[in-house]
Amino acid sequence: MNDYLSITDLILAVLPWIAVALLCWWLLRRPAFRGYDGALRLRVLLGLFFSNRQYHLVHNYPLELDGKTEIIDHILVSRYGVFVIETRNMKGGISGRISDSLWTQKLFFRSRTFENPVLQNAIHKATLRRMIRTLPENLISLVVFVGTGKFRNPMPANVTTIAGAIGFIKSFEEEILSQGEVDAILRRLQNQSEPDEPADDSGYEPAYISIETSEFEITRRR
Repeated sequence: MNDYLSITDLILAVLPWIAVALLCWWLLRRPAFRGYDGALRLRVLLGLFFSNRQYHLVHNYPLELDGKTEIIDHILVSRYGVFVIETRNMKGGISGRISDSLWTQKLFFRSRTFENPVLQNAIHKATLRRMIRTLPENLISLVVFVGTGKFRNPMPANVTTIAGAIGFIKSFEEEILSQGEVDAILRRLQNQSEPDEPADDSGYEPAYISIETSEFEITRRR
């Protein structure tokens, strides 16, 4: 009887941990979570290489597009330009042309289509340019695949893996913005996201931003 009770107690003690493990496994398989995890990994890498006085990182920046709120994963503001960064976390083979509206992911014997991230980021970039009031050539689009996916066809330099993202950004060595212009862009980014602006349903509000520091983010409202 005591042995039976001991085994029962052991099972009851282990069951919550099994439930937690199953929940984690389920969450890790969700596309939304995988995308967030990919953006987080790139965020850490960007912070290591570009969190200094020359570069200013902005994370999770909300944009209003056709009545919907979309999020720019990362914006890197510098005198070398404003990098608008979109991330994708995918496995398998990735194929698509810049002009295609949909790209294809092939994993084993299954295929699925997804929105062309280059075109999506081009819309983000155009909208952002109007907000911060700068010339089109001052913004650089960068799409980063952070998973284990492999490109099945040649991609332009601004579509790369997490390993190539740092080198791509560092390849821009010519200063095209003055420090005053950089500061003005950072202020406009902040002002566009102030909580006292017209209300939206995005659920996002800006953290404290100072142009004296190199990094800020848009945080979820509690």
